[in-house]
Amino acid sequence: MNKLLPTALLFVACQAQPVEAPGAALDGESLWASFERGLLERDALQLSFEIRSEGEVSSQLVGELDLAPGNVARLEGKGSFAGREVDLALSSNGDQMDLSFGGQRSTDVTPDHLEEALILGMTRMGLLHNLALLTGGRAPDHSSGGVGDWIEVRDLNAESAAGLHVFRFVLLVDGQESGEVTLRVDAETGLPTDREQLVHFPTGDMRVTETYSYP
Repeated sequence: MNKLLPTALLFVACQAQPVEAPGAALDGESLWASFERGLLERDALQLSFEIRSEGEVSSQLVGELDLAPGNVARLEGKGSFAGREVDLALSSNGDQMDLSFGGQRSTDVTPDHLEEALILGMTRMGLLHNLALLTGGRAPDHSSGGVGDWIEVRDLNAESAAGLHVFRFVLLVDGQESGEVTLRVDAETGLPTDREQLVHFPTGDMRVTETYSYP
């Protein structure tokens, strides 16, 4: 399998939680479930992102993600990926999905679970994975369904620190341990602020950082 798109490679509000004292342990499983449920039930989501990776795959990307009900979506990323300049775009009106990558374009029917694939793909794997797929003209992973079973969170721990909920977990992709993740979420708004992860490849590791900002 192409190492740029391996199986291992690989937000939006949850119910407000009280701010605990710094370092306080939290009920991670319940808080995580509430966090993701809030993302999936949110009417709309708009964010900007910056992504950097180094190691097995180097990248530097900036872009935006917009989601609305009915699988209406826009994902855009620009910068460098694996040594080449990229300008990527996914756009869906709920019925038709258009992809733009490397000067090429493709059009298809919008997958039934596009919004879910983008949200859970981001919370669990990070945005880089689906942007990597887009460099090859591929739709977000498991956008036809089943993304929640394909990527799983294991050994989840959570604590509060400086107004954030800090989640740490092991990432499983198709049942295989694929990396370790730290994801920070604003405790008041439920919006992700940044993530760090170590992704394991057979030939080495990749370190990824993603930061998110909101209008």
